[in-house]
Amino acid sequence: MLYLHLLEAVTRKIFDADRIKVSGVVRQYPETNLAGAIESVYGVVDLTDANRGAIKINIKQQNLIKILNDYKHNPKAVDTGLLISSWATMKEYIKACLI
Repeated sequence: MLYLHLLEAVTRKIFDADRIKVSGVVRQYPETNLAGAIESVYGVVDLTDANRGAIKINIKQQNLIKILNDYKHNPKAVDTGLLISSWATMKEYIKACLI
């Protein structure tokens, strides 16, 4: 659950700093779509192309946010392999958002 909240907090930080703009208009943080918010942010923060690609895979193909939300609301065994492998990439996203 901490992992999910950390992703939410750093993503919101970028939106609160008015760094997400579409056609010159500042976008508001989408409260119900963390995956979409992360997709908006990883194009703005300083990441390598390889990290952007890996983040996209974690968010879109592996449904990381959906899985983390499921762990939050439905107690069950955690796929530690997925969490560890996704953390390697997502920690770079978190660091880039904090800079």
